[in-house]
Formats: sequence, C-alpha cells, structure tokens
Amino acid sequence: FWAKVYVTLNTILTNDELVSAVELAKKSGLNKSDLTIHMHREGTDLRKDLPVMYTEYKFYKNKFKKPPTLDIFRKVFLNKDFRIKWETTIKSIDILRQITPEIYISHIVSKKQIIVAERDFIDKNIEFKEGNKYYRFCATIPENLIESDESRVLSTTYFNFAIYSDEGEYFVYRNVYQNDFGIKTPEFFIKYALPKSLLGLYSAYINVVNEVMSKNLV
Repeated sequence: FWAKVYVTLNTILTNDELVSAVELAKKSGLNKSDLTIHMHREGTDLRKDLPVMYTEYKFYKNKFKKPPTLDIFRKVFLNKDFRIKWETTIKSIDILRQITPEIYISHIVSKKQIIVAERDFIDKNIEFKEGNKYYRFCATIPENLIESDESRVLSTTYFNFAIYSDEGEYFVYRNVYQNDFGIKTPEFFIKYALPKSLLGLYSAYINVVNEVMSKNLV
C-alpha cells in the first residue's frame, strides 16, 4: 500500500496538474513557492474516480515573531485546541478514543463551504517521528462511533499522510490525501475555492503560533 502511495505522490509531483494559486498568493502577500497544490485526477487503486490532492506549505521562520521549534510547529497543526483557532473550515474536533499518546480516533466536523454541506470525518490517526521529521497518517475507520446527523454527510478518508519538517530557513508541511466528500466536487471548488481557503489558513496558522509562543502555551 505504501509503495502505491509513494508512486502516486511522485506521479503527482512530476506529471500532474498544478492547481494555480499564484495570483491568489500575490493578493495575500505570499510568494508563489509558499503554497503548492497538485491534483492527480486518476485517483488510486482505492478509488479511481476521486482525485488525489497534494498540498505543500513553506513557513519561513522570519515570518514568525519568534521561530517555534519543530515540535511546536507540529503541535499547533495537530492539537485540537490550537487547530480549531487557525483552520477556519473546521467547526469542531473531538477525540473519541485515545488508544496511545500516538494513536487516537478523532471526529472532525467541517463547516459548510459554498455548496459543500457540513461533513463528518471519523478517522484513526497515527503519529510518529523519525529523524528530524514528524509523520501523521489517518484513514476512516469502518465503524461509525457517532450518532447520525441528517444535516451532515459522513465523509470517507481513504488516506491522509502528512510530513512536518524543519529545513533550516523554513518549516515545511506536506500533505497528500484522497477523500470522498459524498458529492462530486465541482471543478471551480478545486481550482479556486480550495486554493483560496488554503491561503487563508496560512496566515491564520502563523498568528496562532505567535500566540502560542508569546503565552508559552506549550
């Protein structure tokens, strides 16, 4: 399975469509290299009809009031109390089961976005560190651990793999994922609404890191 994910990722980065965020980045005061989005339309063996998305953020350390450590950089991404502050597309986050410090089952409710209704994500998460990088893998579990809500759609995460690394001048967050949102995702959402949303998260994340650092919250 991991070999197939690796091959798919390399296909995305070498041959696939680059979802342009350059003009949006300029309007947001970012360099075009700060955010990269690729899309692999052919899917994977898990689902051929769903695109695989790859996003990459570069956070230059001089953008922070005080550069965080790699551990803090990762924690602000993952800790539910911090994440809810900067990831404005999320309505709520709950930990349904804490199996070990590194393995847990989460329930995330995403906010309605344009024509995409609220979504439930119930995923098993695994976090680990190797060398100077942190890794996180999550995928939807087969059992439903929450009461059904007719106003929301239960989404499926086939895989969501993220890497957090310190690369000297900047931190990098890389994320490759394949999700079923329960509807056919409109083209304009992928090409315009999604990049705009991701750019908004960039500045919001930096603000939360600055708050965490100034108040010594971790």
